[in-house]
Amino acid sequence: MSREEFIDRLRISLKSGLAPSMVEEHVSYYEEYIRTEINKGKAEQEILASLGDPRLIARTIIETNTSDENNGTNQSGSYEEEYNNNG
Repeated sequence: MSREEFIDRLRISLKSGLAPSMVEEHVSYYEEYIRTEINKGKAEQEILASLGDPRLIARTIIETNTSDENNGTNQSGSYEEEYNNNG
């Protein structure tokens, strides 16, 4: 699988459970991660193999976000925002 295929599969898989802005945030993270690792001298195939199946990554991200929403956790992860909103 190429980098483009990995990113396309990740994007498509994320679209089933996340808002478009969240999809692009996660896709951008993985694009940057892959680019950084290539710049460190790693082979693209080595990086993609270490990441694993993009559909599994997407499912984990979606489940985590869904769990956060159900538990009332602030998705931005900001303790200060959570504290200020809840007193």
